[in-house]
Amino acid sequence: MRRSLARRDYQTLPDSMTLLARLLFALALALAFSNAALASDCAPELPNARIENATPFERAAACEGLARAHRFFVAQGFSPALDRQPITFRFAPIVRIPCLERDASASCEGPRVAGLFDAQNALIVSTRADDPWMRSAQRHYFKLRYDNELYISVLAHEATHAINKQFYRFEPDQHGPDEYIAYASQLWSMDPAMRAQALSKYPPKRFTFRTELNINDITHFMDPHGFGAMSYRHFLTPAGGSAMMRRIYSGAYRPPTMD
Repeated sequence: MRRSLARRDYQTLPDSMTLLARLLFALALALAFSNAALASDCAPELPNARIENATPFERAAACEGLARAHRFFVAQGFSPALDRQPITFRFAPIVRIPCLERDASASCEGPRVAGLFDAQNALIVSTRADDPWMRSAQRHYFKLRYDNELYISVLAHEATHAINKQFYRFEPDQHGPDEYIAYASQLWSMDPAMRAQALSKYPPKRFTFRTELNINDITHFMDPHGFGAMSYRHFLTPAGGSAMMRRIYSGAYRPPTMD
């Protein structure tokens, strides 16, 4: 008896109360969507960016690196859907490449690097900008000493790896073609004076792909930054640019595997 009365009372609420309840629900829903859209540690046009454990400079550098990568894709005719792909930047005192499974052990430590992209977790991990190891005279990138501009360009490189994931139509079995795009983006978006300085360290006579089949893991492994200079030069040719990017994403370009 009590249940039927309660049900009848609910069903016969005044129209004004029903309308108010609907409006409150709609407002809560709108606020939820609004907060989701604004939930970014960067500018609104770069949604879903998360930045962890960062100094004010590192936070600004991460946002600038992501913005540069985004501009690169747009300039090549692509439309990255950052609103559907969260990207997290995390800053740490030491960043190491994970050990291979066959080498993994409690004592295994991979080589130390400036930064890397963890594709499985959409996570960019970067060494802290002011870390003495990063700023030491022994640390070079494109044979240049690290400064703030070079640091931002490395974050743009890693952000390009993150955005690349959106466009593949297959599961890549080599990393070299992905690096080709990341280095092209890094140098394309770099300060022009620094780009000219970097490329001057890798003269075209020695650092130009003899064939596009050189865009592979072995060439990248032998000299990563030399590979970067060669990638950018190839990217500027008629065979490069967005056409090469589309070939890589579709699987039309796949270098021979090295067993």
